Amino acid sequence: MRKRSIAMRPSGNVWRARVRADIARAEDSCTTPVNAPSVAFKRDKAPMPKALFRHALLCVEDDENDQRRLQAALAGYELVFAANAGEALRQWNSRSFDACVMEYWLPDWSGPSLCREMRKTDPHVPLLFYTDATRPHDEARALRAGASCFLVKGDVLQLAAKLRDLLLQADVANHEARAEEERAIAEEIERRVAAAAHSMSRADVLMNSALERVARAKAMSACFARRGTKAYFERAWPIVYGTARANAMLEEPEKANS
Repeated sequence: MRKRSIAMRPSGNVWRARVRADIARAEDSCTTPVNAPSVAFKRDKAPMPKALFRHALLCVEDDENDQRRLQAALAGYELVFAANAGEALRQWNSRSFDACVMEYWLPDWSGPSLCREMRKTDPHVPLLFYTDATRPHDEARALRAGASCFLVKGDVLQLAAKLRDLLLQADVANHEARAEEERAIAEEIERRVAAAAHSMSRADVLMNSALERVARAKAMSACFARRGTKAYFERAWPIVYGTARANAMLEEPEKANS
């Protein structure tokens, strides 16, 4: 009968060193956004997550000439175009966007109705109207629907400047939201570990897929409560949750050695 080889569990110090090295590699392997502004942030206990990305924008515009103008003025972003509200919603629900630029009048729906629908899934993402609509009550209706700003078509560079400002504000809010996400994840982990203290090991609890589902939902709520955006949350989630779980796994050997 073949003998089964049993791997020896490393000592507490070796285990902690390995996990910390994995965390450091995960964060050091990322670089800052290619079009992110230079901002001095006050750091919390965890650094702001960094990823190699361009801000993704959804542009809802049915006029081909205006599409070309937007493409030229917003060349530094990842642009996805939609010619009507139905197509825009399909794109919106299939992935996350950092902002949306939309026309007020669309072939199949009004811009304010589309804006209101988008706000249901991403309450703080920048939503900008860049439109031929010029009546004051058109602007008022768009703002009531949740628009971040309302610009009449003309100087597309004004749109680019406003979009840059709104994305900068969103980046700052997202950084502040990360601390709340980490708190929500840590609380859920400790709650689960305490509840399963007599039936499961700490490692088994942390590897349970149900924990990630519940922690993700609570972290997203915490992110939105601090005006974070869905696109930021989706990008940061693997690092934020992975780091929180790794830190929780470190606690067991540390307590055993104390």
